[in-house]
Amino acid sequence: MKKRISSFLLWINIPLSAAAWIAMGLLTLFIVMAGFFVFIVSTPFDWRYRSLMHFIARVWAKSILFAVPFWRLNVSGLENIPPGKKPYVIVANHLSLIDILVLLSGLNRSFKFMAKKELFSVPFMGWHMALTGYIPVDRKSAQSSYAAMRKAMQWIRKGVSVVFFPEGTRSRSGQIQPFKIGAFKVAQEAGVMILPVVLYGTRDALPKKSWIIRRASRFHLSVGKPVEVQPGANHEEALLGLRDRIRKEMADRLDRLKQEDRHRK
Repeated sequence: MKKRISSFLLWINIPLSAAAWIAMGLLTLFIVMAGFFVFIVSTPFDWRYRSLMHFIARVWAKSILFAVPFWRLNVSGLENIPPGKKPYVIVANHLSLIDILVLLSGLNRSFKFMAKKELFSVPFMGWHMALTGYIPVDRKSAQSSYAAMRKAMQWIRKGVSVVFFPEGTRSRSGQIQPFKIGAFKVAQEAGVMILPVVLYGTRDALPKKSWIIRRASRFHLSVGKPVEVQPGANHEEALLGLRDRIRKEMADRLDRLKQEDRHRK
């Protein structure tokens, strides 16, 4: 009986998913075309920061979350971000392609993403990412990774935060995977604080390597308190310790979000 119900729900999800993707595609096309116009008009006075292009990206993300009626976003911890325009290295766990929508919609400050280079080849969306100044990285190339880190440093020195997914790829299990060290090295070298952000719920809606939107979902974005980088006497050892401590704190917060979500249900 359960198998039949599951099969029925899957068949229901297929047309719903197709409709949602069509709506998202049309919204993306419309907003990206508007973004091209904004880019041309704003380039003379906004080339350094491209903040208007990021604003267009936020409009895109919020429009998609609004257009898909069975998605809801819950944001907490914004009070942990001190007022002002101080840049951060933002580290977030990675569960789904929807994470990008959630971060753009939920974080109330301008930032740049570091994203895999393949996304920049996607028509319209990838072009907008490039014009906005988001940072492509080839995870298989050490040279590309180094160039991406340099680009992240440039943005931070301009006063713009950069988002890293330190796991390096989306988690299949939903648990936070081991962190790579790159984001923490950038924070150390730039002399900025690390802002941990925990995401939950996006994997249930759109798992890795799937186009079918599984079910109605409530997404959670939880902002932690900024963490100062304290290298200590042994820089590498201190940095590895900081990385592991932040990962553990984020994993604990993810567990709390899961428990709270179960209680709501």
